[in-house]
Amino acid sequence: MNYNEVFQQVDGPVTKPVLPLFSSPEVRSQAVAQATRRPVSAGLLSVLRQGNSFLEPSAAREANLDALAEPGTVAVLTGQQAGLFLGPLFTIYKALSAVAACAALTKECGVRAVPVFWLQTEDHDFEEIRKTFVQDRDSTLIKLELLAAQPDPRCSVEYRILGGEVLQLHEVLREHLGHLPHAPEMLGRLAQCYCPGAALSSAFASFLAYLTARFGLVFFNPRWPGAAKLFQPVYLAAWERREEFAAVLKHQEILLKEHNLVPQVRLVENSPLFFMHNKSGEGARCRLLAQGSHWVLSGTGETASAAEVRAQLEDAPERFSSSALLRPLVQDSIFPSAVYIAGEAEMRYFVQILPLYDALLLPRPLVAPRASFCLVEEKVRRWCGELGIKPAQVRLPAPALQAILAEHSARRLPAPAKLEQQTIDALNEALLPLQSACSALDPTLVNSLGKTKEKARHLIHTAVERYGAALINSNSVARQRMDKLRTLLYPGDEPQERRHSALYFLCRFGAGFVERIVEEIEPFSAGEKELAL
Repeated sequence: MNYNEVFQQVDGPVTKPVLPLFSSPEVRSQAVAQATRRPVSAGLLSVLRQGNSFLEPSAAREANLDALAEPGTVAVLTGQQAGLFLGPLFTIYKALSAVAACAALTKECGVRAVPVFWLQTEDHDFEEIRKTFVQDRDSTLIKLELLAAQPDPRCSVEYRILGGEVLQLHEVLREHLGHLPHAPEMLGRLAQCYCPGAALSSAFASFLAYLTARFGLVFFNPRWPGAAKLFQPVYLAAWERREEFAAVLKHQEILLKEHNLVPQVRLVENSPLFFMHNKSGEGARCRLLAQGSHWVLSGTGETASAAEVRAQLEDAPERFSSSALLRPLVQDSIFPSAVYIAGEAEMRYFVQILPLYDALLLPRPLVAPRASFCLVEEKVRRWCGELGIKPAQVRLPAPALQAILAEHSARRLPAPAKLEQQTIDALNEALLPLQSACSALDPTLVNSLGKTKEKARHLIHTAVERYGAALINSNSVARQRMDKLRTLLYPGDEPQERRHSALYFLCRFGAGFVERIVEEIEPFSAGEKELAL
């Protein structure tokens, strides 16, 4: 599924399970009006105020917290796992997309909109978030990673504590980024946040709060004290109505497959939409699996009856955490959500669970894509110019890119395309007498001659490709430039935003980098934007 497949088109009937079209002002207005009718509870406000009080002081954030207490205020949510040094670039794009969307909704609908970042601390996939990559002075990518040998691999990220190893990572950052103009400020603050003894999630939130202080980004952590109590109604419904919810999701999965849409999350049979933590909230996250009249916490020897599970939901809600399919329902049950800013994978979550919103009598959300950028520095533009390519062409398949580079690499020797055409023209001209003679003697011989010409053209094309590769290989500088461009723009055959950290750009441009991204975001639009820095 891509953007076009998961959104409803305004013109024409809806013929498949899709999301409301985010680019429609009318749809946005309806979503905002719906959200203004949902006040924020006193319990949520208390959790928000207490949790945000430990972050970078921000007058704008305080004003936004006050605004959430006022009737008619709406929220624009986004979220991400708490990764090492903020993880990849798209994390900050998500946060700033929420900021930009709030400004757009306020202007468009005349309401107060508050950006909220949901810290996805309940997830336990530490392997996915324990590493990040930074660009060094030689335009290569340096991998930094935390050791994996910490608590039970199934414990929530919230309980991952940074050890002394993080000091070595700061040394590596200073070595490779210390020459940049804003490195003292950015790396100094980073070291204050990501320090031994700090929770990884707190470090992540603290640094992102520092970068977004002037924009008033509000944070929410589902593992903060008091938060679990807010989710009880949704968790209880997911437990008491688990068979109904399973049937609804199975039916939606069938509908998606009928329209050639692949469900993002595999449904687990005989299991509710949440995890139960072993012994306490800090214990391993376990699937509850039905086994006869009891429920087994997968991977442990612990079992519980249905009545015992329900009692724990009532008395110890912190022992439970949401799955990917339940989290959107949880967040939209407590926040006056007008819009959720999502990546493509998250959009597929929402499509999969749409019917559950109706089952829980929750308003269906408006989901909009996060901003996406390919950052192009001056050195990248210069190198592209030297090679005769555009930044976007760096992503081309190797043969197509090789052909472009070969054309540009040709100096005294003929360009490959020109040489190929000249050779084919000469072949056609040389074969004219034979073609004429064959036509006069036996017209059927012309078809045979045509096949011979096609084979010859193929052999010529193969030879010219080798010639083009030789042209490139004769220019070691061009090869090195191309390798660096791939690293900077499309590392590991992935978009830049999925591999590069923001740290290099923050150390080079400082707070101006964050402000520039906000200025360049076009709210409620999809697709990657090339941004010259």
